[in-house]
Amino acid sequence: MNPTASESAVFEEFSVDEPWASNHVWANTTLKSTPAASNVTTISVIRENGQVFSTHQVTSGQTNVLLALPTNRNATLVASNSKNSTTIEKTNVSVIGIDPLSQ
Repeated sequence: MNPTASESAVFEEFSVDEPWASNHVWANTTLKSTPAASNVTTISVIRENGQVFSTHQVTSGQTNVLLALPTNRNATLVASNSKNSTTIEKTNVSVIGIDPLSQ
């Protein structure tokens, strides 16, 4: 899974440790301890075609978020603050691998 944590002011780490569903995988996402990350209230996963794939609420002080990401596709994570309608960061991600259920 890309990117690496060093490329982001919001996201510390991404990990996937469970089987894939038909069109998505759940990724455990750790948020950094930064001012930018502490202002995030919503993380949206946007498909390559611009459509919203999933949206996840983030509560104050939350450091781990379970994100539904599309498999074998590129997507953009949009970390935003819904209270003041600002985008904090956009991060491109891709989940590439072999779905163990398809073998």
